[in-house]
Amino acid sequence: MATKHDEIVLRPIELVVGFDGSPSACSALETAKNLALGRNCSITVVYVSAPTAMDSLAWEPGTPALLDARRHNEDAISQELQEVASSVIGAANLNWHFNHRRGTVGHELVGAADEIRADAQDRARPRIMVLVGSTDRSRDRLFGSIPHGLSRQNRYALAIVPSD
Repeated sequence: MATKHDEIVLRPIELVVGFDGSPSACSALETAKNLALGRNCSITVVYVSAPTAMDSLAWEPGTPALLDARRHNEDAISQELQEVASSVIGAANLNWHFNHRRGTVGHELVGAADEIRADAQDRARPRIMVLVGSTDRSRDRLFGSIPHGLSRQNRYALAIVPSD
């Protein structure tokens, strides 16, 4: 008979990692890989590209070509980051996938975690942890950082990983 401790240990863990290719994001992905090894975990690597003012001009004459060029550039960056993520994860036999989203980083990371939870309704409810790299940019001290914004939402476990 399974005890409550066994149920907690065996319950799947889903790791959501914010990834932009920076040293701190690579550290966060490396931490997720180490957490996932030998456990019942899967990793969702999320790259978020921010919308620009040009997105609001999508219906103006002449802008579709500019938007197509921008999206092509975003796709190239996304592909490059997916290759970087693959090299960080390496040959580890892990269940992981890469997800490119558009919007604000904090909102999209929580959105990815929400989708994982919604997709798992027919299975045991997974525990979800969001991992992000730390930042030390002066801009973030003025306007707030992504890790700080995620910690204020308090919906999922959050690990803020410093760069090596």
